[in-house]
Amino acid sequence: EDRTLGSASDTELTFKILWWKGGEKAPSLATEVSLNIPTARKEFQPDEKRRVGVTGLVALTGEAGPLRYILDLGGGAEPSPKDADYVGVFLWAVAGELTIADRVALVTEFQGKVMPEAEADTTALLGLTYTTPGGVKFDIAGFAGLTDGSDNWGITFGLTYAFPISGK
Repeated sequence: EDRTLGSASDTELTFKILWWKGGEKAPSLATEVSLNIPTARKEFQPDEKRRVGVTGLVALTGEAGPLRYILDLGGGAEPSPKDADYVGVFLWAVAGELTIADRVALVTEFQGKVMPEAEADTTALLGLTYTTPGGVKFDIAGFAGLTDGSDNWGITFGLTYAFPISGK
């Protein structure tokens, strides 16, 4: 009631650094820093919230048989839902990726965000990834909110390209 459907949400630009490439039994360790850029239409996002948020997290990635798993834990600063200040945010995620065809994987993820003066935002996601022969990874997924602080549902898509910044 009194809500309008349809709008692009914010855009996230993420920089990831792989610090340790794990082996058969040890997970890989990476860090991510993200900028949450307010790109939603103004009627869906009041002016006082149209500021960039910054988050960072630590990611562990490993393999358990045919399943690739990802565990994320982090935090950052985002615009407050109540006023013009920034507030701390706590982030977590657990994800799994299962290859189902050549260069195609099925992905599922549970993620959450907790911030002061706001209801917890917890979602479940199901989607697909496709990696081109050139190493560009496309993903698309649908998600559903699991708590009152979450969007009811949505669609997300992304593009990932990895490139070395050193000769190592």
